Amino acid sequence: VAGAGGAYPARVVGARGTRPVCAPAPTGTKIVLVRTRAWSETAKSNNVNSNDVDVSNVVIPEDLVGIRAYVRWENAGMPEETTPEWQATEYAGALLDLRMEVLGGVSLNEIRRRYNQPEVPGDDEPMSFENMKNNVVQVHSETSADARESEQQRSNEANARAAEEELAARVAAAASAKPPPPTPATTEPLKTEPFKPAIVINTQVANTASKPKASGSKKQAKSKKEKNGGKTLTSVAEVVIPEDLVDIRAYVRWEDAGKPEDTPPDWQATENAMARLDLQIEVLEGASLNAIRAKFKEPGVDGDDTPPYDGWDVSDALAQAKNNLANNVVDVTPLTKPTKKDEPEEWVEPPPEVVGTYLEHHERDVRSLMPGPDCSLAEGTASQAKPKKQQSFVSRWSLLDNDPSAPVPASGGATELIARRVYPLEGDGELLVQMYVTSGPNAVPTRRIVFTTDVVDPLMLHWGVSRDEPGQWILPIKALWPASTTPVSEISVETKFVTGEACLGNDGECATLQTLSVDLPGSGADELTGVQFVLRDEANGDLWYKDSTNGMSNFRANFLASTQTQGASDPLLDAITRAEDPHGGWWTLMHRFNLASNLLDMHCTQANQPNRLAAYQNASKAYVWLRYSASKKLTWQRNYNVKPRELSAAQSKLTRVITNMFCESPYLRDTARLMLGCVGKGGSGGDGQAIRDEILNIMHRNGIGENKKYWMEQWHQKLHNNTTPDDIVICEAYIAYLKADCAIETYWRVLLEGGIDRARLESYERPIITEPINHGANLKVPLIKDFYKYLAILKSVHSGADLVESIRACAGGLGGVSDALNYVRVAQSGGGDATQLLNACVESRHQLRDAGLADASDDEWTRNLLYLDLAIDDVARRAVERAGEANYGLDDQMRLAGLVLENLALSLPASNQDVVLATIDWRLAIQSRKTGDPQWALRAKAAMDRARLAISRYSDTVSQEMQPAARHIGGACEIEQWSVDLFSEEVIRGGPAFALSLVLTRLDPLLRAEADMGAWQIISPKSVTGFVLHVNDLHTVMNDVFARPTIVVADKVGGDEEFPLGAVAVLTTCSVDVLSHTAVRARNGGGPFGGG
Repeated sequence: VAGAGGAYPARVVGARGTRPVCAPAPTGTKIVLVRTRAWSETAKSNNVNSNDVDVSNVVIPEDLVGIRAYVRWENAGMPEETTPEWQATEYAGALLDLRMEVLGGVSLNEIRRRYNQPEVPGDDEPMSFENMKNNVVQVHSETSADARESEQQRSNEANARAAEEELAARVAAAASAKPPPPTPATTEPLKTEPFKPAIVINTQVANTASKPKASGSKKQAKSKKEKNGGKTLTSVAEVVIPEDLVDIRAYVRWEDAGKPEDTPPDWQATENAMARLDLQIEVLEGASLNAIRAKFKEPGVDGDDTPPYDGWDVSDALAQAKNNLANNVVDVTPLTKPTKKDEPEEWVEPPPEVVGTYLEHHERDVRSLMPGPDCSLAEGTASQAKPKKQQSFVSRWSLLDNDPSAPVPASGGATELIARRVYPLEGDGELLVQMYVTSGPNAVPTRRIVFTTDVVDPLMLHWGVSRDEPGQWILPIKALWPASTTPVSEISVETKFVTGEACLGNDGECATLQTLSVDLPGSGADELTGVQFVLRDEANGDLWYKDSTNGMSNFRANFLASTQTQGASDPLLDAITRAEDPHGGWWTLMHRFNLASNLLDMHCTQANQPNRLAAYQNASKAYVWLRYSASKKLTWQRNYNVKPRELSAAQSKLTRVITNMFCESPYLRDTARLMLGCVGKGGSGGDGQAIRDEILNIMHRNGIGENKKYWMEQWHQKLHNNTTPDDIVICEAYIAYLKADCAIETYWRVLLEGGIDRARLESYERPIITEPINHGANLKVPLIKDFYKYLAILKSVHSGADLVESIRACAGGLGGVSDALNYVRVAQSGGGDATQLLNACVESRHQLRDAGLADASDDEWTRNLLYLDLAIDDVARRAVERAGEANYGLDDQMRLAGLVLENLALSLPASNQDVVLATIDWRLAIQSRKTGDPQWALRAKAAMDRARLAISRYSDTVSQEMQPAARHIGGACEIEQWSVDLFSEEVIRGGPAFALSLVLTRLDPLLRAEADMGAWQIISPKSVTGFVLHVNDLHTVMNDVFARPTIVVADKVGGDEEFPLGAVAVLTTCSVDVLSHTAVRARNGGGPFGGG
């Protein structure tokens, strides 16, 4: 057995079993060794006769023997239910491994460092050879063995068998006399991860596989001998493999290892030797060299079609080769020889790039940013249909106002189309589902569902009805059956579609369609809320059509129950809250993203929701849902395992649906940008699969064992089970930990900064319950390099708005990286002037708009541009925050405000009219100051007030559209009340409008002074009467309740205070941000608020 602790093979004679090592060998056990050349040379250098050494005098601490025994048990495949004899033998083998290492010159502290154990003072020197006499162990010299005659060899083999039988008898007797100690499963678990070498390298000889020994050597002469009239091969070293095939096989192994870079020469030499061994085994198993060449798509060579050893007895050589492969033992000449004096590689942080300056200024015509009529949300505005050539017949049929299948209301009644959707079917077919409600005076409301399809083959509707839950299958009563309906089970019936010709009004185009209508009672005890259905091909009974937009599930057409009021519920929110039930079964990010794709298509696209205002309101509700998810208020994984490639594909699908909304529905562009900021970019299946594969490659490359007790394996299991955006933070924390010389406080600091604490790590279905460990100084730099590359993989899937990754995705289409964009990249982390950085951000965003965002049509290109635009917008926001710390004069602050206004206009492509007009006014005010106009300050103050009014309106719109949905989803999903109450405020304060508000707040006092205006700023106007109360700080009374109407006059208002209950107004001499918490609460609550 090759000792995993070093290159000292030893044959342990004794019984074998299947249980972890836990017991020491019985006293008096004899062990027969085959000594290596390294051991012989070590003994010789110490003037010791290697045949006269008593290895029992070599004392090894029990804790090291226990760890080595555990490693041997792992290497044996972690067998269970092992016998006491096997345990005792393995324990003895572990002790022998370590004793032989010590005899070879390895110190005890070197062994401890390999197993990540604390060092012991005084154990740094190799053990002395004194007093190691009176040998009780039989040691056979490797060189003398070659010279012995075959008769002597047979005698030695007989002695070995006798020793083996003696040992088995002794072990059996000891086991029956005294039971072994408990197994490791019941003992204290190891505190650190044991070392598990990937390959044992036997460095005692040169690479004999590639350079066979001379035919005259005695050893080779004995490897080929006549036996039973045929040839026999006993050594795998005699199997010669062409070097070109070895190189190809080594390249394949390198690919399988994840294509590691910067590999050391020893690793390359070892992989080359393992590649040669792979091919030697193939040849010994009967493959010809040309068969191997054919597998690698290489041309054949004359004479190599026949297996080289056809007819030979190669059993001994094959057994030797497979044993070497199983134990990862190869013969290779070492290319590098590290010594104790070699220092591990140190990590050197790459120097930051020189930021430089960006002084270019391109004053764009901001009027081109104004949204057109296609962005209008006027009540009842309908979206224009796509050009006829871009729409299918079924889609155009769905837009007809006079649908012949619609129900006809009674006198004085009305019919309302409440929902319609076009589903793609396998092949080129489509299915249109229309849902109508008919009401009238003194009449019971009725509901009708109309099914229309252009599939050519006759179809059957396989359906059931629901009453209490949307997913129910209930057998409909016969009174509801259309013609040609037959029952097929206890819960469902089948109805044949009716085929006919349909024409598009004045267009004149006609097509053959199949239609069917189902009527349901709309109220009372017999009320039904919907239909669940699938389609079946009548001719081919095995062909079924299901909802391909929802994971091939059943189709559903569901109404609201009559007991539900329109203000309390709607179909979109109901679908969300049903799926997000915190007490439900399985649910993951993948399921959420797939459902979001379907709901957005159903409720926001022009084909299914032509009313622009309704589509905008639905998109706002969906954004609330996705933001709750991104902020970890909703579960990311529950009772379900998701492969990374499946999650990545679901993300990619959702981001493409959102991008399509941006392209096809300009009135949804503001909300689409917000939604993309909540979802990682995702990617193809390969991108997600790389998350799963590469972590294992890193562990294998660095010899880190897959031990579930330790941190890296626990994270590995979490990544395999369910990768989430948390993994980006975990990876960043581990890299910081490595760079800080494994300081555990650095690991926790980075995690907490990313919103992850110990409780969250332990809450994963595959929990991370331990801390990282130090794998040794030699692995520090390789691990940092590997995990930086792994971080890029994680970001490519989970963090679409990463600036560097987004630039890489767009650089080709942009024709390179412009000076402005490159300045943003270099200066994003700090350094340089904040105004110059903001200027570069604005110019870069204009370039992206010119490249495709202005007239978005290509979904994939637009998606890449949007993620880059979001990343630049985030840098711009941080630049404004940095500018608040700078000591700018009035001119610089006015220029900064103009850039922030322009940046906000770029961030609100569908609703920036007031912002664009304020930007134009602001430029005029700056120009008037340059020309010496005495009224310039008044012009600037008027433009500032217009900008403030614009962002106040934006704030109010966000609050009105999103806060009700936030309360609905938050209440149903049991989200903390404080998070629900502050939802819309957090949306506002986290966006670009807040950045503008900060700049205007700093600039306002300066302009008031220049214009010689009063000190009062009216934030929330209203006429009130009350008793005046003066306080130093609003904080001191914000939690008070006033029994009578009170006007609070505060010397200081920070902006984060609550509006006191009972206070009818708050006045202050401070300049207060119009988007501050206090200002938003004042406007929403109706209380007057004024600042100085």
